[in-house]
Amino acid sequence: MMRRRGGLVRMAATTAVVAGTAGAVSHHQQQKYAAQDAQQQQAAAAAAPPPQEYAPAPAAAPEDPTVAQLQKLAELHTQGILSDEEFAAAKAKALGIEPVQANVEDPLPFEDASFDAVVAGELLEHLQFPDALAAEILRVLIPGGVVVGSVPNAYRLQGRLRFLLGRAPEDDPTHLHMFSPAALSELLAGFEDVRLSFVGGRYRRLHARLLARDLVFSARRAL
Repeated sequence: MMRRRGGLVRMAATTAVVAGTAGAVSHHQQQKYAAQDAQQQQAAAAAAPPPQEYAPAPAAAPEDPTVAQLQKLAELHTQGILSDEEFAAAKAKALGIEPVQANVEDPLPFEDASFDAVVAGELLEHLQFPDALAAEILRVLIPGGVVVGSVPNAYRLQGRLRFLLGRAPEDDPTHLHMFSPAALSELLAGFEDVRLSFVGGRYRRLHARLLARDLVFSARRAL
């Protein structure tokens, strides 16, 4: 029994020594790994590029006073404070444009050959004598000057169907003339390089002449 007990004691002592040695070895390994980690972190820190310095964001450009003025005028027009005429006059003044009000049914109050370009958008159909205005435009353009504009495509399919149903092709009472491509070309006969194109309309691509909403034109005064 004593031997066995002594053997147990010796065994326990041996186990304790082995366990103690294993604990010491484990502690030594932890110190070794910690030192290696510290060296690796120092090496990585030394190899890392220096922190980038970012320049401060540039200050926002000051707002253009003309743009601010136009925005304010647009708000007043939307609110109904400015009429269409007042809004147009105020915009022209803000942009440094000198507007001239005139009746386009009368001779234009401008010298011959005084304009590079004239725009007549959705205008000719409202005139009693559109051919007179075409002649005036030709007069005030410089040689090589350009006129551009548009008129409703009065003979599109929608207008033809309205006519078949006994209704006027156009429902706008201010339209005094209806222009077909041939009639518009005849009106611009005094110009050169007359070009017509059909624009607008959801189904224009299916048949431009029948389904386009407007006729856009451009022409040039001879050199």
